Order: sequence, then structure tokens, then C-alpha cells
Amino acid sequence: MIHFMVNGKARENPEPLPIAAYLAKLGVNPLAVAVESNGVVVPRNAFDTTLIDEGARLEIVRMMGGG
Repeated sequence: MIHFMVNGKARENPEPLPIAAYLAKLGVNPLAVAVESNGVVVPRNAFDTTLIDEGARLEIVRMMGGG
């Protein structure tokens, strides 16, 4: 079991997983969010290859339209 933080909240998963898989698990459209992992913004084209592993700290920000 790995333990990590998302937007300041503790989370866990049986094994490391790519950011894209975690977003899919949450039902989040990857085109509608920005993700920072351990203080570094992750480009969308790296969501499939960037793993969430033990101790990771993610910030996921949803894009909102309006004016």
C-alpha cells in the first residue's frame, strides 16, 4: 500500500499508479485540470508516465470557465 497526499488530504492506493490512471479513477477529465507533483507542474503529455508513489504530494486544480 502506498500513501500520498492530494490537495492536502491523505490518500492511499495498493500500488504506484500514473497520474492519468488516478484522474480516471476519480472521474476527472485530464484536459480540465492542472497537476503539480512534489512542487513541479506536470505537463499533460506526461500524465501517463508520471507515477504517484510513496510520499508523493499532489495538487490538482480544476479549470473553471466564466467571467
